[in-house]
Amino acid sequence: MKSKETLNSSSTLNWARVDLRRMILSQRSEGYGKGVIVKKNCGFTLVELLVVISIIALLMAILVPSLSRAREQAKKVVCLSHVKQWGVIWYLYTQDHNGFFNEGWGGEGMARWYDALEGYYKDPQILCCPKVAAEKGAWFGIGSYGINGWCYNPKPGIKDIGLGVGPTSKNWRTVHVKNAAYVPMFQDAAYPEAWPNDTDKPREYYDVPSSAWGWLGHHICIDRHILSVNVAFLDFSARSVGLKGLWKLKWNKDFDIDGGPLPGEWPDWMKNAKGD
Repeated sequence: MKSKETLNSSSTLNWARVDLRRMILSQRSEGYGKGVIVKKNCGFTLVELLVVISIIALLMAILVPSLSRAREQAKKVVCLSHVKQWGVIWYLYTQDHNGFFNEGWGGEGMARWYDALEGYYKDPQILCCPKVAAEKGAWFGIGSYGINGWCYNPKPGIKDIGLGVGPTSKNWRTVHVKNAAYVPMFQDAAYPEAWPNDTDKPREYYDVPSSAWGWLGHHICIDRHILSVNVAFLDFSARSVGLKGLWKLKWNKDFDIDGGPLPGEWPDWMKNAKGD
């Protein structure tokens, strides 16, 4: 049996241990002593915050152009869908008129395509490309597509359309032509109709439109869809065409597909455009 002195000694030792433990914990929490653990705040330091901000800025710089391009591609796809619908509409119209187009400019009342096709479509939204609708840049506040004026079928007595366009002998008039897949019928445009010639030039400066560039350069060679436009052809197909490739299409019977600008003659704003 333990002696009273031994028990008192043991009790004193236990109390000393408790006091020592309390002192160590107190020093750790208050940051005293060398090599002890110091309590830290849960917030970010200024350096950490700057690093996070830098990473976010870097990610935004990488992602924003990609997202912007994706939005443009989406608008291009919707626009191409519109142009394909117009190809179907023109198919129905020409089927009802023995394969011929309407008289167009030079006809009675200068009937334009959107008047002739009025009974063939119901949704007015297909008159306008979604990109142009968002920018509120539609011609006459109505649409953003145009017909290749050389597809019109003027009356036999009309030899020249006027406006410096040229003789009606260059008109296609009908869908029944050779190589119809390379004859533009309907496309993105800044005006309801255009009569391109191989002597037309692209705009020297994109933001300075002028009739001096001709119908093709002024009204059709436009940067609507990342240096390309959507085109429907006389075979009723539709595809995207790079701006340089517009001069490789057979716009009228006399159009020389080798008569466009030479490689060194393209303006700077078109240098990255495709030629297909």
